[in-house]
Amino acid sequence: MAANLGRWWKYAQAKLNSVVSDSNDELDQLEAEQAARADGRPWISSDDAAPTLEETRARIEWEAEEQRRRAQASAEAEVRAAESPADHALARADAPPDPAVVQARIELDRQARESKERLDAIRKELGVDPPA
Repeated sequence: MAANLGRWWKYAQAKLNSVVSDSNDELDQLEAEQAARADGRPWISSDDAAPTLEETRARIEWEAEEQRRRAQASAEAEVRAAESPADHALARADAPPDPAVVQARIELDRQARESKERLDAIRKELGVDPPA
């Protein structure tokens, strides 16, 4: 019985050590992530009740830069969205069409026709008129 108790005691110690080790690893990882987020932003790691003048200035500058980056990214997205497929087609008019693209379009057209035929058959069987 004593040998059995010793084995359980060692198992409990190993299990506890494993849990503590895993928790320490997770805590280290979280601290590293927080330090990475706080890099260049001293107001995040501040423990003071009120921010200092330098922290406030740094935060205002960071926020302004962040808004400028967001505005630039949205402007670039609008430019990309404004480009029509016709513009891309004109740019590549001299290039021969990709055979894989042509084959995919043919397959999609075939599937669309078959789907329409099946849907029409189902509507006819149910006696439902197609939507106007």
